[in-house]
Amino acid sequence: MSRVGWRVLLLWGAVLACMATSAIAQDSATSTAQAATQQFTTPSVIPDLPTLTPIPTEAPPTAVPTQPPTRVPTATPQIEGELIADLGARIDFPDAVEFFLMLAALPEADTRVQLEIEAASLNQSVIVQGVLADFQPEDDAESQRLIYNWQPAPDNAPVLFDTLTYLWTVEGEEADNIASDRVVFTDPRASWITTTIVDGHLSLVTAERSRSRLASNLDQIYRLLQAETGESPDLRFIIYEGGILPACGDEDENCDVYQRSGYIPLAASDGLEPDLTRLLVSAFYAPKWADAGVPDWWLEGFSRYLSPVTASQMLAVSQTAERSGLTFSLDEMAVRPVSASQQAQWDAQAYGMALYVFSQIGREGVFELAGMPEPTFGESFQLLTEQRLNTLIPGWSRWIFTELAPVVYGLTPYMAVTSTPSITPTPSLTVTPTFTLTPTATATYTFTPDLRTQTEPPTITPLPSATDSPPTSTPRSMSVLLTPEPQSTAATSFEGVNTRMIVAGTLILLIIVLIVAFFLEYASEIDAGNERS
Repeated sequence: MSRVGWRVLLLWGAVLACMATSAIAQDSATSTAQAATQQFTTPSVIPDLPTLTPIPTEAPPTAVPTQPPTRVPTATPQIEGELIADLGARIDFPDAVEFFLMLAALPEADTRVQLEIEAASLNQSVIVQGVLADFQPEDDAESQRLIYNWQPAPDNAPVLFDTLTYLWTVEGEEADNIASDRVVFTDPRASWITTTIVDGHLSLVTAERSRSRLASNLDQIYRLLQAETGESPDLRFIIYEGGILPACGDEDENCDVYQRSGYIPLAASDGLEPDLTRLLVSAFYAPKWADAGVPDWWLEGFSRYLSPVTASQMLAVSQTAERSGLTFSLDEMAVRPVSASQQAQWDAQAYGMALYVFSQIGREGVFELAGMPEPTFGESFQLLTEQRLNTLIPGWSRWIFTELAPVVYGLTPYMAVTSTPSITPTPSLTVTPTFTLTPTATATYTFTPDLRTQTEPPTITPLPSATDSPPTSTPRSMSVLLTPEPQSTAATSFEGVNTRMIVAGTLILLIIVLIVAFFLEYASEIDAGNERS
C-alpha cells in the first residue's frame, strides 16, 4: 500500500474514533439523566395519609356575656305648667342627692311646694312638703331656684345603680305645676358599664371600658369552681380606674353604700385579676375554710393556678430567690406580707408551692385538697400527699430546678384532663441478654460451602398497590410517602457501561494498529530507498 493510502486509512480511523467517542459521551449523559429522573420522580401512586380520630379533651368554656355591656340610662324630664322652667339633680356620692327646681317666675311666699322621691330599693317613698321659703336658699328670698338636699337615712337609702324618680309639685292659681325626672344613683366620677356573665351570677361594673378579656377569664374561673363545688354564689364587682378610688373603704363605718348594694369595690391595678380570683375562691370555699386554718399561701397559689393565663415568669423569680437564700419559711408563707417590695417574691413562691402540690397529686387532687377532706389544712395535705406539711418547702426548693418544673408552670386546669404530669423519656435501645454457646474441645465437622454455586436469596421488592391500605394509628411521614420504590437498574447500568468500554477499546486498538502499520511501511520504504542508492 502506498504512503497516500496509509494516510487516508489512518485519517478515516481517526474520524471513526472521534465519532464513536462522541456517541459514547452522549449516550453516557443520557443514561445519567434518566437515572437521576428515576431517582427523584414522585411515584405515580401515593398512599393516602391515615385518618386520625382526635381524642376528645375538655375544652375551656367560652365566656359569652348573658347580656351585652350596658351604660346607665339617661333621664327625660317631663314638665307640665308654665311656672316651672327646668329641674335636675346632682349626686354627692355616697352621702346625699341634691334636687333643684327652676321657676319661670317667683310666686307668692306661701305657695305650697312638694317633692316626692321613689326608688325600688327604698323601703318607702320620701315626701317633703313645705312652702316656697322652705326650699329657697337661706340668704336669697328672691331666688327662683328651689333646692332640696336629700341625705338618705341608713334604713331607707338607695342602692348603687338604682333609679330615683322624683316629682316636683308647685301649687298654682288654677292648676298645679308638675315636673318629674329620673336620676341613677351612682358615682358620677365615671361613666359605668355593666357586664353580666355566668347566667347572671357574676356582674362586672367597670369605668369607661368593658374589659372583655377580664370578663372572659372570670367566666372560665367561675364555671370551673361551679363545676367542682356545685355552688353558685352571686357576686358583683365595681372597678375604679384612671386614678379614681372608691368613695370609701371597709374601715369607714359610716359608709355602707357598697355593702348594702352588694358590690365589692376595687381599684384597678396590675394585680386586678388575681385580686378578683381570690375573692371568687373565698366566696366558693369560705364555709369549708372557716375553721380549717388555711394559710394565705394556699389561697394565693390556688387562685393563681385557676387563672387561664399562665405565669411562667414566676419560676425564674423563685429560682433566683432560692439561689440567693431568700425564700420564705413556712411560717412566713402563712400570712401575705404587707410590704409591696416583698409581695412579688411571696406571690411567686406561693404560686410555685401550689404547682408543686399539683405535680404531686394532680388536678383532681388539688380540688380535693381545696375541699378540705379533713378538719384542718395540714391534715388534708398529709392525707392527699402522704407527706407532712413541713416537708413542702424543702421539696419545692429542689423541684423548681428539675426538668418537670417548666412544664408544670405552662399548664392550666382548663387543658386536657390528665393525672399527675410527667416527662416521657425518649425511647432508647435496650440490651436484651441472650443465651450463647460456650465453645468446648470436642471434635466438630466444618462445612465449607461451594462458592461457585452459592447464590444470594432473592430480594422481594414490594410494588405500590392500586387499592388504599386501611389506615393505621401510626401515620407515616411525608418523606417516606414521597420516596419511590427501589428500581432494579443495576444490571442495565452495568450492561451499558460494559458495551461502551468494549467499543471504545476496539477503536483505540484499531488506531494503534494503523499507526504501527504506517510506521512499518514508512520504515520499509526508507530501507528500499537506501538499497537503491
